[in-house]
Amino acid sequence: MKKGLTLATVLILVLASIFWYQALHSHPQPVNPQKALAQAGEAGKLTFNDADAVLDKAIGMLKMEVAREEKLQTWYEIDQDHPEAIKLRGELCTMAGATLAAEKDVVSMGQSPEFQSLTKSLTNEQNYEWMAKVREGTELAAKSNSLGRQLSAMGFNCGVKDDK
Repeated sequence: MKKGLTLATVLILVLASIFWYQALHSHPQPVNPQKALAQAGEAGKLTFNDADAVLDKAIGMLKMEVAREEKLQTWYEIDQDHPEAIKLRGELCTMAGATLAAEKDVVSMGQSPEFQSLTKSLTNEQNYEWMAKVREGTELAAKSNSLGRQLSAMGFNCGVKDDK
């Protein structure tokens, strides 16, 4: 029981920490807090596979974001007005809202009573799988945050004004 609650708490804290960068560099899109549960098919019936799919989507979005940030950073070092840099900047700004939405879905799911109940019934193998994915998501989020700060220092933004 304690493992499941700890896993849910870690998941929520880790993914919540990546929102600050997304909020500064994207135009947030509305997210239905019941979206993760709706994906399960039956309201209130959340399975490990459903929850796993929501987490996989967030990890996939973070992977695409990190790849674009790395490419854009290289172009900013060379010529930020190059057509490829402009294209990447547009792609990154467009996808930032979708990444934020996927992360919000994970956090919303992690806070749900259905998820809390699910984590109590996970096997050790399922707990291990989840922890590995949480670790992967955490590493990707940290890398994205770092690249985002570096790009901001290089003059990148998505049209959102910083209040600093």
